[in-house]
Order: sequence, then structure tokens, then C-alpha cells
Amino acid sequence: MNWKETLASGAVTGLVLAIFFQINTLLGIGFESFAGFVIFTLGSIFFSPFIVKIGFTKSGIYEPSLKHLIPVSFLSFIIPIFGVSLGQPNSHISTVAAILLMAAIAGIFWSLPYLLWHYFRGKKDNDEDNHQGND
Repeated sequence: MNWKETLASGAVTGLVLAIFFQINTLLGIGFESFAGFVIFTLGSIFFSPFIVKIGFTKSGIYEPSLKHLIPVSFLSFIIPIFGVSLGQPNSHISTVAAILLMAAIAGIFWSLPYLLWHYFRGKKDNDEDNHQGND
């Protein structure tokens, strides 16, 4: 796993999720009920990682793990997208662009624990291989 690919897939996941919500805001679709909101929200949270995985895989860049992308999508929704979208003053293009940028940054931020995990796990695996080779 390359760290650049992991950060890129996290950023794109946050961006795709934010695009779903901003399209809904710009078109003024709204929701007839709370159930409609929940279905749209959960659908967006789980659908965006699959879009990113298919896009990265078909482009031949690499195959990201859904174990990484789904939590990044969920956490990117809770912290920047939902909170900022509730408080957005208007639907001006600069506001929408700021939310999209924050979502991409959130995707990068929430990908950092996965990078650290793979870095230290890989270091441990390499140390074990070195000790086995020396015996």
C-alpha cells in the first residue's frame, strides 16, 4: 500500500460524499420524511466508497480497501460535511467549494490512522522477517 494512494482514495471518498450532499442542497430536493433523510444519508455514506473503489480499480491505479473507505466516508460525513452543511449561510459557489475542500481534507485526515497502522504493521513484519532469516 502506497501512502499517496491511501491519502488520494480518502480524499476522493470525502469529495464524492460531499458532492452528493451539495447536489441535494443546490437542487433543493429536500426530504419528505425523516426516513427519506436517513435512507439518503446512509446510501450516500455507503455508496461513495464503492464509487471510489470502482474508479480507482478500473483506472488501474490500485485497488483500495473498503475497510478503509467506508469508515473514512462515515467520519467525513459526521464531522465536516453534516456540521458545516447545517450551518452554511447560502448556496453560493464559494460556500459549496469550501465544503468540498473541507470534505477532501477530512478524507485525508481520517485516512491517517490507516497509514500509521500499515506503517507500523509493515515495520513489525519486516523485523520478524529479518529475525527469521538470521536464525
